[in-house]
Amino acid sequence: MNTFELFRMKLMSDNMSKAVRTADKIEKKIQSLELNGLFRVKGKYVTLCDKGTAFGKIRQIELNGEAKKWLVKDEDIIKWQTAVFSLLLINDFFDLDLELAQDWDIAMLRDKEPLFFNVMLSINDNVESWTNLDPITQREVMIIFDAIDNSKYFIHSINRYFTDPEGNDIDQDYKNHLLARL
Repeated sequence: MNTFELFRMKLMSDNMSKAVRTADKIEKKIQSLELNGLFRVKGKYVTLCDKGTAFGKIRQIELNGEAKKWLVKDEDIIKWQTAVFSLLLINDFFDLDLELAQDWDIAMLRDKEPLFFNVMLSINDNVESWTNLDPITQREVMIIFDAIDNSKYFIHSINRYFTDPEGNDIDQDYKNHLLARL
């Protein structure tokens, strides 16, 4: 890369590739929400969101104070909104009152200026509404939330959702159903 033009072309292609990868990740989350009969809720396969409606509904989610403070990039905002939307759907389908846990990765620069790096989103498992759930419901809730919010890693760690504490396989039909469709 010995000319500025080559450097500029590479920079543009890298940024376009990043934009395409970001859009693909968001599209995969949307497809998981809208895929017909993908997830199991109380023993029945359900569709969480009607086809073509998830993205519009996700974008209507208002940011909370912490999210307003730190989230600037659209992809970060959509990631946060998707997690909140997923949890709202889970609460509705299971008739629950679960909360979102937000772990903000903020660093302090030398001049004491805070800098946002990332936010890890999960279901708050330190509240009574979570601890009172039976293990089967907890597992179904986590499968839905993790498959949508963290779909890239979900497939790699899917076995942990389908083994009991003793390491025995459970619910292999549901596991195979998810593997085939995700």
